Amino acid sequence: MKDGRIVKIESKISDKKHFSLSAIIILSTIVLCVVFMFSPLQIYFRNQIELNTLKSNIEAAKNQKLELNDELKRWDDKNFVVAKARERLGFVFPGEVPVSVIEDKPAKKQTSKSSQIVNTDVWYKQIGDSFSLIQTLP
Repeated sequence: MKDGRIVKIESKISDKKHFSLSAIIILSTIVLCVVFMFSPLQIYFRNQIELNTLKSNIEAAKNQKLELNDELKRWDDKNFVVAKARERLGFVFPGEVPVSVIEDKPAKKQTSKSSQIVNTDVWYKQIGDSFSLIQTLP
């Protein structure tokens, strides 16, 4: 019986070793598959991002083309050409007097008391500063 028990114990140990060995083989196969698939998947996702960027660039270029075609059609209108010649080049019709503004200054804004600088020195310090200023004059 001792021999029978030893055989059963050895078979249980060998089953555990067999199970752990097969688990290690399966796990290592899964890890290898993940490692080998990582690079192609990374390239795939990078290419998808680049493809989406290029598609949006194409769409933007199509919109710009439509805008430029619209502007080109406007130049076929004689009134538009005349308006642009007056605006950009300063052209006038015969008999008109051209007027040009040399300097355009905005109206001066009145400053409120809150925006003026307020001197916070005490009165005797201001008088002392005035005397020292007078002494420095030639």
